[in-house]
Amino acid sequence: MITIANPIYDSVFKYMMQDPRVAKIFLQNLLNCTIEELVVKNNEIITIEIDNLKLSKLDYSARIVQDNGEKVLVTIELQRAFEKTEVMRFRKYIGEQYISSENCFKNTIVVNNQKKVIDEPIPIIAIYLLGHNLDNIKQAIIKSKIDFVDYQNKPIKGYQTESFIKGLIHNLIIVQIKRLPEKPKTKLEEILSVFKQDNPKTDNNKQLLDILDYDNNSDEYKTIVNCLVKAISNKSVRKHMELEDTLRREIELNEETNKLNFAEGLEKGEKIGLEKGEKIGLEKGREEGEKIGIEKERAKAYQEKIEMAKKMRTMNMTIEQISLVTSLSKEEIEKL
Repeated sequence: MITIANPIYDSVFKYMMQDPRVAKIFLQNLLNCTIEELVVKNNEIITIEIDNLKLSKLDYSARIVQDNGEKVLVTIELQRAFEKTEVMRFRKYIGEQYISSENCFKNTIVVNNQKKVIDEPIPIIAIYLLGHNLDNIKQAIIKSKIDFVDYQNKPIKGYQTESFIKGLIHNLIIVQIKRLPEKPKTKLEEILSVFKQDNPKTDNNKQLLDILDYDNNSDEYKTIVNCLVKAISNKSVRKHMELEDTLRREIELNEETNKLNFAEGLEKGEKIGLEKGEKIGLEKGREEGEKIGIEKERAKAYQEKIEMAKKMRTMNMTIEQISLVTSLSKEEIEKL
């Protein structure tokens, strides 16, 4: 049995997927192709938000080798969400990839016997690791298959080489972690199994997982597991795991407190209304109670944002990052 750092934590996931060997193994198996070159495009991954703690994103530039031997430069966007989240969040990030000048390359073409330099789009591949299940799809791993047909539904050939079309579509891979089989049947399922939450070290500490069967797995799987073992001894990773747990507890407590405050306000409103003995009094009392509950909820939520921002400052996070997470203004954060 081997103990690893739990990759559902943002800090662990970042540590793991910024290791060139691990990222290459992980992405090659997901894409089912050879990756000749792989570069991490961004370093920011933690996107902790008040209503969604575990939403992460990494971008890669990769040169992949296709089945016909052709080498193609692609942009890979890897998003991971272990809580159910709005699809608009994902649309926002993929939209940023479409409009980014980094996802283009300069190409020289001939127009009217004159050379012209234009921006050619780099193909985008979006990968989503979900910790929640989609309602109507039972398969653990799914991918899109894009085809074009004419108006009579007859297949059209050659669209793969048209930059106009390539620039307006992207391939999609979705992994439902909870739907992965208990016993992996493929190497990809084996690699993805490190995300399964079946064996936490203790019930109260989800930062560590136990790997029960290590020796009988592939070398690629062992490379990933060994990386997650090393993450345990990384002080920065452990410190950020503690921060994530603290923020998660505070968010959960905040939600509970808000419910209690709202219930208290309603109860007080009902009491006021009953004392008046009139229906209109009861309605007004309810309104007053709702106002009290909402005011208490807002005050409590604001104070928790302030405390959260103070903790983030001790983690050397930038004012911009803290503002994004807490929705506080830069002026409010600078005063802390």
